[in-house]
Amino acid sequence: MRSTVVSTGSIFALSLVVFVLALGGYGQAAKGQKAHAVSTTATVTLTDTEVTYLTHMREEEKLARDVYTTLNEQWGVTVFSKIIPSEQRHFDAVGTLIDRYGVTDPAPDATVGVFTEEFGEVYESLVNAGLGSLGDAMCVGVTIEEVDITDLTAAMANTTRPDILTVYNNLLAASLNHLAAFQSHLEAMGYTCK
Repeated sequence: MRSTVVSTGSIFALSLVVFVLALGGYGQAAKGQKAHAVSTTATVTLTDTEVTYLTHMREEEKLARDVYTTLNEQWGVTVFSKIIPSEQRHFDAVGTLIDRYGVTDPAPDATVGVFTEEFGEVYESLVNAGLGSLGDAMCVGVTIEEVDITDLTAAMANTTRPDILTVYNNLLAASLNHLAAFQSHLEAMGYTCK
């Protein structure tokens, strides 16, 4: 089996491609503001854009959890073992919103490494990049958290729903903390991401 080395820049670019693919018709939805009926006691609608961001964030939180779980099996370092439960809570929190608004869950299978095709490819690339060395694994963590911060910021700019904003704000605060933890480990190791 051949090991693939992927630079942090390549991982970031790949993650952005997944994000663009996941958003698909984002531009048209923002203009058309088509609404989705939801199955709650109150009549509530989400725009196509809100649904797209919500489903994207569900898979992105699973991606973080799964990559960290796999890299923790390889490296067994505290930073991963401490962040994994947080990522599980993030995955669950977005799942609660998906259930609340009656949106189709893109990640109904919580099994590690099981994704839609686009996220599956990113998962494999990130894991392969993180298996090279512990420093590389920390760089994968930095990449995941930086992409998560960018995506959450965009998602928050595209909704006014208080419950969704609360979840996104909590996820953003956690991602900032996770990013700082990975950067701190890299600094202590004297390792620079490629």
